[in-house]
Amino acid sequence: MGTMGTAFGKSPQTVKARSLLCFWAHRKLGMTTIEIGRRLNISQSAMSRSSMRGQKIARENQLELID
Repeated sequence: MGTMGTAFGKSPQTVKARSLLCFWAHRKLGMTTIEIGRRLNISQSAMSRSSMRGQKIARENQLELID
């Protein structure tokens, strides 16, 4: 369990970080959703949803992946 009584993989900070990772890996680095899903041990559909969530988080917080 995480510090707030949630499972580690579902804590708000973990969800945001995973979402940003999925978005940047897919959209900015060109990795496939299948490849990212395998590396993170999540389904391709979960990876796609996470990427969309990451795009929203990046836009709302003006976050960018730098070189």
